[in-house]
Amino acid sequence: MFVFGDLMLSGYWKDSSIALFRAWSEYGLMTHIMKISGIYIVDGLPVRLAGTADYLLALALPLAVIGVCLAITHLTFRIRDIHTQ
Repeated sequence: MFVFGDLMLSGYWKDSSIALFRAWSEYGLMTHIMKISGIYIVDGLPVRLAGTADYLLALALPLAVIGVCLAITHLTFRIRDIHTQ
C-alpha cells in the first residue's frame, strides 16, 4: 500500500498546478528511485541526480521513512507480539 500510494502520488502530482502536490511528488521515494535509475522524465528529458546534495537526499529520505515506520510500529505493538522467554 505504501509503495503503490507513493508511486501514484509521485506520478500524478508532478504536473499538478498546486505547489504543495508538486513538492510532495518531488520528495517522494519513487521519484528518487526513478531519478537514480534514469527513468524520471520531465518535459521529455530524463532527470537524474546531479550533485552531492541530491545523492544525500536520496539516501536520507528512505532512512527517515524507515525510521518513522519502525517508530510507529514499535509504538503500536509495544513488542507484545514478540515472546523471547
